[in-house]
Amino acid sequence: MNDLHHNNAKICNEVKTGASVNDSSPLKRNTPIKALGGARFALAMAVALIADGSQFLIPPLWWLADGLALVALLFIIGPRIPIFITLFVEVIPGLELFPTWSLVVISIVATQIVNKPKKV
Repeated sequence: MNDLHHNNAKICNEVKTGASVNDSSPLKRNTPIKALGGARFALAMAVALIADGSQFLIPPLWWLADGLALVALLFIIGPRIPIFITLFVEVIPGLELFPTWSLVVISIVATQIVNKPKKV
């Protein structure tokens, strides 16, 4: 009975802390993502602004601009869900003129600032 209580307490602790049951796994659930700040933010914002601006200047190359923006932002920021969602928004006629790449970079930074852990 004591072992059962110990195992339940261990699982509850893992759920609270977000630790995986198998800590030897190379991919842990709460692997921190690099913070986006300083030069990386400036570079990501420049890529986003160029991609959004090129859609007004060179309409036939929208698809190329979106693809290059996707690849560049994946390398600069890393794989994040809003980046992939933005690509689907860019495919919708009419919405591709909206500055979605710039907004996704700003939203990722804003979300990162809001979710920043508090120091104790």
